[in-house]
Amino acid sequence: MSTQTYPFPPSPPSQSPVPISDQFFELANASTVAVADCLISQNNEIENSTGGVIWESAYLLYDYLTLTSPSSLNPPFTISNPFPSNSLTVISDGPGLLSICLSSLFTSVIATEIGGVVPLLELNVKANKLDQKVKVIEHDWTSPWFHPKSHLVLTTDTLFSSSLVRPLLLTLNSSLLPSGTVYVCSQERCLDSILEMERLGPEVFDQWEEVSEEVWNVVQWGREVGGRVWRGKGRKVKKRKGGEGEKKEEKLKKEKKEKKEKKRKNER
Repeated sequence: MSTQTYPFPPSPPSQSPVPISDQFFELANASTVAVADCLISQNNEIENSTGGVIWESAYLLYDYLTLTSPSSLNPPFTISNPFPSNSLTVISDGPGLLSICLSSLFTSVIATEIGGVVPLLELNVKANKLDQKVKVIEHDWTSPWFHPKSHLVLTTDTLFSSSLVRPLLLTLNSSLLPSGTVYVCSQERCLDSILEMERLGPEVFDQWEEVSEEVWNVVQWGREVGGRVWRGKGRKVKKRKGGEGEKKEEKLKKEKKEKKEKKRKNER
């Protein structure tokens, strides 16, 4: 794996003889990627995972959120116009591009991953001296969300299995404040997953729409790599249907109730 550090963003095709797909290939094979003032280490040898590499969809969403005008976003923010009262959660953040490079805009940041990607994410957070700002959580989409909710929730390159779309959307829903905003960005890797998300999205959020054209108008290379973006606003309360996650949640509620009753009896 190359030890070369690559700058971001890649040169637009009009300014570079190298096709943009080749530029992203080089980025994916770098051991370290420089984005703004952050350095993100990558590892494409994590067993049974592709989460050790920053994919095009993460760059696309990062570029859009930092380049777009404040008035077009909910909540509105840009690098030059941060709103420090906001909170951010990035679901399945891989090496940590979004949580690390957007952290200066927020008072609190949560980044989630699973398995072997978690140590890499923790390493990058610590290397960028953000371990007091960015909280890394190991979280499986099929498990209940017991962590703080955020104003803005992001996820990229997470549409790869239609059976996991509902758990993903419910995780996005559960981690979002009632008036918050969700962005999902993905390349067209699994059409069945995209169709399932478009079907379920309106059931989970008060507003749900594809905003790919809006994003491509800001980040033109997004169209070339097939990056699609959806936005959800306002969370609807949805209960998970059965499974270990719901049983665990009910068990925890029962244990909490029993502790309160025991404490009340002891105080008498």
